[in-house]
Amino acid sequence: MKKTVFLITILLFINLLSADNVNENSRVDTLETINSFSHLGDFHTINYVGDYEYILDFLDDLYLGGQSELSDHFGCSLYSGLGDADNIFFGRNFDNPQQDVLVGKYAAPDCYESIAVNRLADMGLPLGTNFTNLSPQQELLLLRAPYFAADGMNSTGVAAGLAYVESVPVQVDPNKDSIFITRWVREILDHAANVEEAIQITNSYNVLDNMFGQNTLCHHLLVTDSSGASVILEYHDGDFIAINPEVDWQVLTNTPIYNVPLQQLFAQCYRYELLYNALDAQNGEIVDWRNGLDILELPTWGNLVNGTQWSNLFDLNENFMYLSLYRDFDNIARVHVENFEFLNFGEFFLDDLVILDENGNGIAEPGEWVYFVSFISADFLSTGVMGQLSCEEPEIEITSGNYSFGDLFPNQSTSNVTQPFSFNVSENISVQQIEIVMQLTTDYGYEDEVIIPFDIGGVIAEETIVKPGVINLQNYPNPFNPSTTISFTTEDIKSAEIEIFNIKGQLIKTLNVTLRPESSLWKGSVGWNGTNDAGKPVSSGVYLYKLEFGKFTQTKKMLLMR
Repeated sequence: MKKTVFLITILLFINLLSADNVNENSRVDTLETINSFSHLGDFHTINYVGDYEYILDFLDDLYLGGQSELSDHFGCSLYSGLGDADNIFFGRNFDNPQQDVLVGKYAAPDCYESIAVNRLADMGLPLGTNFTNLSPQQELLLLRAPYFAADGMNSTGVAAGLAYVESVPVQVDPNKDSIFITRWVREILDHAANVEEAIQITNSYNVLDNMFGQNTLCHHLLVTDSSGASVILEYHDGDFIAINPEVDWQVLTNTPIYNVPLQQLFAQCYRYELLYNALDAQNGEIVDWRNGLDILELPTWGNLVNGTQWSNLFDLNENFMYLSLYRDFDNIARVHVENFEFLNFGEFFLDDLVILDENGNGIAEPGEWVYFVSFISADFLSTGVMGQLSCEEPEIEITSGNYSFGDLFPNQSTSNVTQPFSFNVSENISVQQIEIVMQLTTDYGYEDEVIIPFDIGGVIAEETIVKPGVINLQNYPNPFNPSTTISFTTEDIKSAEIEIFNIKGQLIKTLNVTLRPESSLWKGSVGWNGTNDAGKPVSSGVYLYKLEFGKFTQTKKMLLMR
């Protein structure tokens, strides 16, 4: 019976959100909104276009009518850091079973612009949904997004977030409209310019979730604004109590706050104690976003299956949100409430490293030049990326250690193939292992570094299967311009082919090699002048050359620099 009712409500919702109905009644730009839905990193995004009030009303009727409920409670930890007037931060961990996460941008008429985070499961798109191939019916469910704000921030610097707490009965005022808890957050984000207005909005509604019976509520709310005002709104005995902080910070978890002594709060919730003590140690002053995330990380728990699903830190003075997914605090995206551009404030990934030594024998030896090409990427847009090498070992002289990688787009690798890094290993070097540091900076002021361990006198790794008897496959010079010679020695073959591939694995040239006897071995060598099979010059870059016979192959890399 419940499944039948659920299907009926879904079909009714889809009918109400047909293109004509949506455009006429709520003026949502259905096509542009749905087309904006995309995948980024470990989460999804949507840039919602149009007035969605009609959709909010429809969903209030649906959810408060007892036909549906949230898939899980809003377990979480929240705090406001108020000690520095120029650095007001609002932090939130969302603790739940595994979720698909949606970050949305909203700018309805007569509303403040806002960004908000929610679970896609609450919209009718459960975990396991194929988001790359949504049906038309599933696409329409994306129009529910504004309604399910679990937390968010608007362009006036107001942030709000919900947390589960024990259920209480609500005295419903017949003269007020009744709204669901996530719409409570939405109304504050859309219409509150400060904490005082958030309180007024709260008191103008009956706020319900009905998760434990009709006219019940089991959530409380933290609201903070850019002036440093902060309040916890918690329902008791027929009214919302506005609980103001007695210090320069405020903490909210899943335990009641009103009239509960501090030590009792500590005893009831270890996450509350962790956050409170961390903020107490700093007098509520958050130095910067890294410091804010460090504090937020303290009470995170669990794993991907169950635990902290997202952590977001709102900078209320600058209108930035810093977002971490699944407790990965090394890979942070920053988004601004107005431009909705996600920039990388986390890891740069070293996808590949092509290392070439001067004499081409695959061993970085004292007195030798070493060249390498770094292939890097990031999960989020990184603009104006500059790379600079350094090494603390005094016997390493970096001769080419600066390169402009330019703009890195999500999940696209780029490299310094046109200008390889290089360094010289002194003949007097006495250590066998060194670390090369690649410092990466962006034009928006973010810095990160990649550590590259390196063995002096060790074999440079190659992806290869070596047939016994094949000796010293190499090319010289390497790097080269415009030609190089590929050579090898073997015990038991008299002719062979050398195949040359570009970095994408495409075959561009085949060279036939006739070997000549040398003592008890056979030696082969062939020149390559940097052209393809059609005789046309190829561009600068990394190329692979492969010697293959029977089931055995050996492959190495070379670098053409024009």
